[in-house]
Amino acid sequence: MSVLEKVKTDELEKSGVVEECLIPDVDILERDNSWLLIANIPGADNGSTEVSLDNDLLAIRATLRNELPEGYTACYTENKVNRYSRSFRLPDGVDRDGIAALLKDGVLRVTLPKAKEALPRKIKVNSN
Repeated sequence: MSVLEKVKTDELEKSGVVEECLIPDVDILERDNSWLLIANIPGADNGSTEVSLDNDLLAIRATLRNELPEGYTACYTENKVNRYSRSFRLPDGVDRDGIAALLKDGVLRVTLPKAKEALPRKIKVNSN
């Protein structure tokens, strides 16, 4: 998990309000036909995680539920931040319709397929 930072979210940026968010650590891997973005979001589940695409901005957000064990009430807690947020500007070569996300055990995997135009190809060499 990265350091705690104050991040302006899209919704709050216009009002100038700043909220605290955790910035998830991310790895981005590449192969011939796709990129794979892997984000560590401990404690996140499908109901609390959102992946969105607005033009070329891919955003990852999660809101964690700080649930207490049954029968307990909080008398002191330091777990105040319960949001993750991270965004990425996508390159032109991503097939936006083929993007898929999978969350398992707090690890989010976002597959970004390459557009056909961006895939490696052989070019036929002609002679006169």
